[in-house]
Amino acid sequence: MRYLKLLLIIKFLSALTISITGAKANIVSSDYVVKSSGIKIGEFNWIIKIEEEKYETKISLKSIGILSRLYSFEGEYLANGVFKNNRFETRFYKQYWKTKNKEKIVEIELNRSLINLFQDPKEEEYSRVNFSEIIDYYDPITSFINILNGHNLEKTIDGRRLYVMEKSILDTEGDF
Repeated sequence: MRYLKLLLIIKFLSALTISITGAKANIVSSDYVVKSSGIKIGEFNWIIKIEEEKYETKISLKSIGILSRLYSFEGEYLANGVFKNNRFETRFYKQYWKTKNKEKIVEIELNRSLINLFQDPKEEEYSRVNFSEIIDYYDPITSFINILNGHNLEKTIDGRRLYVMEKSILDTEGDF
């Protein structure tokens, strides 16, 4: 599994670097097989389109194989925004996740600060986050793309939590 992660990062970073340095519209699409303990459990597709100062990205996941009868899942993560000063900035993010027992939708609108947050079903837990004070946070996909693009630290919002993604040196001998 760790080799799949490393290959995913290397392949996508290479494609992303080529796309960012190009002129007009660039589209990068990569398909992956997700395995756990050597057993195929899902498919993963990542598309990013960069056109002048705008970007769109979509990640799709779907369970496949024999284990999908026991645990089926599907999900889609969409983000779009602007690319300026060598940084991707989220304007809209949508997360859709479905399992046999649960379906969840999160939509976030940003323009440096939070404009709108939609959740279905709505979070029942009391929020410990003051969403009105959020400045320069990005969705998880955009944060990851910014790290791949050379930034070391990204403030991230996923609709429920605030956290920091930080670049670190990978230990190729152990798990990461």
